[in-house]
Amino acid sequence: MNRAKLFSLFLVFFAILCFPLPVLFKGASTVWGIPALYFYLFVVWAGAIVALALIVKRTKTESE
Repeated sequence: MNRAKLFSLFLVFFAILCFPLPVLFKGASTVWGIPALYFYLFVVWAGAIVALALIVKRTKTESE
């Protein structure tokens, strides 16, 4: 079950970071003074870390 969740999370974040979606944020727009593309990539990256941490933590507490 844990492997399936991790693999599906990988597929979701891979799809989010693939070609068409990040190009939407390329341009002159900014978010709090940060270029929109960099902000988007950072938020997706941070979201991936949080999601992975939650999955691993739940699995660890269930196995104990």
